[in-house]
Amino acid sequence: LPAVLAAGLADGVNPCAFSAAIMLASVLALGGRRRRSRLAGGLAFCLGSFLTYMAMGLGLLRALRALEPLRAARGAVTAVLALSLFALAFLSFRDALRFRRTGSAGSVALRLPARLKRAVAAASARMRGPSVFTAGLGCGFLVTLLDAVCTGQIYVPVLALIAREPGAWRSLGLLAAYNLAFVAPLAAVFAAAAKGADAAAMSGWAKRNVVPAKIATGAVFALLGILLLAAAR
Repeated sequence: LPAVLAAGLADGVNPCAFSAAIMLASVLALGGRRRRSRLAGGLAFCLGSFLTYMAMGLGLLRALRALEPLRAARGAVTAVLALSLFALAFLSFRDALRFRRTGSAGSVALRLPARLKRAVAAASARMRGPSVFTAGLGCGFLVTLLDAVCTGQIYVPVLALIAREPGAWRSLGLLAAYNLAFVAPLAAVFAAAAKGADAAAMSGWAKRNVVPAKIATGAVFALLGILLLAAAR
């Protein structure tokens, strides 16, 4: 459980999901909406992200469990995921070092591609509909699907670990715990925005904490890789 919660938090504060939440919070604020309306939009976005990630997780969990009887396929998938995690850990630590030296987001390897950033921006603009809650829910769904290209780097290996846990209810509980930890940083962004924090201040905070976030993410990658190899024995 501690590993699952740590991975969910690392996933929630990674630049992909975190920057999208800041962008959406700024859209709500610029729309001149009241605090209650901004909170409703943020809550809806977090709920949409949670439900979308849960649905994706349940589907992938079922697929991974289908490989359990096939020892060779299961071993191959575990080996590929573990090696990928160690490679991602190395890239995260290297990103931290590069960003500390240059201070430029362009020097970071693990980040959301420019095309997907534009897609996230387009999705955030849809929150201008008549119902903030409905628009936020739909936007959470769309943004989570787009961000899955980036956030799946942590999610899929965690699902591989959860798939080895005995009992369907235990697996479901661990999956829900991961996704609650994932949306917690996003909820914090919207709460801060509702209290008056502007997007520039939040973006500045995120930029100042890129190095520790990258180091923490690299540590989570390495931990998950070790846990996967240990579970495969």
